[in-house]
Amino acid sequence: RVSDLSLSHGYELLNTKDSINQKAVEELHLVKAKPGTVLFPRSGAAILTNRKVLLAIDAYIVSHLAAVEPIQSILDSKYALYAILTIDMKNHTDNPSYPSLKLSKISQLSLPLPPLQEQKRIVQYLEKVHSKIKEIIKEIEKSEEELKLLEKSVLDKAFKGKL
Repeated sequence: RVSDLSLSHGYELLNTKDSINQKAVEELHLVKAKPGTVLFPRSGAAILTNRKVLLAIDAYIVSHLAAVEPIQSILDSKYALYAILTIDMKNHTDNPSYPSLKLSKISQLSLPLPPLQEQKRIVQYLEKVHSKIKEIIKEIEKSEEELKLLEKSVLDKAFKGKL
């Protein structure tokens, strides 16, 4: 489901809220997506979130999601995700009041396609950058907590006349 995209850890979807049986697969015409598939909303306001994830498990997907399954011999899954992350999907919708992405439009989107080794090098670099960003975010959060404690201490001293 589209709501499952918010369960992702970073850009990787590791689980879903729902489970299904074979009857549901058949009746709802669900499509099984493999790990390494890039998922993003293709109908409704969720498109405007520009949320995109890399599926890390086998999963059946609903028609409100688009799935891009890279051909591994020419397109690295993580590279595909990072390239798709640069696309603002709302620019490819026809009706802003009820946004939707037609499969024909999605299939026309183009991605830069360097050689596979270069893709892997780019992914490695981006993962290093993301790791550093996460470290910086943790430091900022720690500093914010320390600032709140400091502010509380100053207020406490101010009201006790100890400034």
